[in-house]
Amino acid sequence: MKLHLLSLSFLVFSCGPFGNVSLASELWIGTGTVSITPDKPVALAGQTVTRIAREVSGPCMATAVAIESRQDNKTLDYAILVSCDLIGIRGFEGRLRERVAKRLPDLDVKKVLLNATHTHTAPVLQEGKYDIPPDAMRATEYIEFLVDRVCDLVVKTWQSRRPGGGVSWGLGHAVVGNHRRMVYADGSAVMYGKTNIDTFRRVEGREDHGVEVLFFWDKNKRLLAVAVNVACPSQEVGMGKAVSADFWHEVRLGLRKKYGKNVQVLAWTGASGDQSPKLLWRTEAEERMRKGRGLTRLEEIARRIVHAVDEAHEVAKKDIRFTNVPLAHVVKEIDLPPRMLTDKEYAKMKAEYEKLVKANSTNRA
Repeated sequence: MKLHLLSLSFLVFSCGPFGNVSLASELWIGTGTVSITPDKPVALAGQTVTRIAREVSGPCMATAVAIESRQDNKTLDYAILVSCDLIGIRGFEGRLRERVAKRLPDLDVKKVLLNATHTHTAPVLQEGKYDIPPDAMRATEYIEFLVDRVCDLVVKTWQSRRPGGGVSWGLGHAVVGNHRRMVYADGSAVMYGKTNIDTFRRVEGREDHGVEVLFFWDKNKRLLAVAVNVACPSQEVGMGKAVSADFWHEVRLGLRKKYGKNVQVLAWTGASGDQSPKLLWRTEAEERMRKGRGLTRLEEIARRIVHAVDEAHEVAKKDIRFTNVPLAHVVKEIDLPPRMLTDKEYAKMKAEYEKLVKANSTNRA
């Protein structure tokens, strides 16, 4: 039976007790960022139609933080966290790690943890998915560009580590994600379904408005970087035709305006299945408030996230840990067998699918 390989990476960076993990007497921290926005036309990922971006509304970035825990000048554990304004991490991670390994042969490249913001206005990573005109960058060309940029970022961030670093954490709240599936009187659920019709009954699932924030400091308590976890993909302008990091671009601008132009922002997309920043109800009231503030929709989302970081910072700045901080980064590769459908299960699912398609057509009529 064919097996599917699943690679799991768990990072625990606790400011409290954590099992038997050794406590570091010293933290070494490095940070960096680089643009992963190409300088030529490029197809955008995320939709079924081809979109060729010929302008940039908010640059896509890759940002990194390297953390190493030491005890008596001996490395206990480490991790390099890399956030990318991309639709996903696919098709380039192996090549990236190979290239990093050549430049940093003593580094365990499995300790390079990549994540994407799931924006729908970043360059495409799959060859053959769209019809690309001759003047636009192909996926293979962009991946080569991307790997070069991110490899340099990882190497420079790792080499920029300095002793005496500190960490702290906090929790804020921001309404960013909305559950996008609506349930109707006949029991059907529709993605981005209407909420202003008689048959609308409820939103299908829950939402998470918590914003978890990790703060990284130098030995003088100067803020170096923040990792901001928002349970929502960055898809407010997901149908756009310009390269865009979506709301994360405005978040970076807002945080740097407040905390310093050199503060790096790691954009983390938390568990957010069926979440969307799109307004699906209370839209008139939301738009009235936004316009009254003189903000674009992206700026409004960023305002909320920056406020959440402010809430977390208010507490976190009073509790910076420079020593006795447990850092554990565990990487495992697990073989998973695929689930095989029986003929009976297939027939049942096909019938259910056809029922949902019919219900969807009725609800949208």
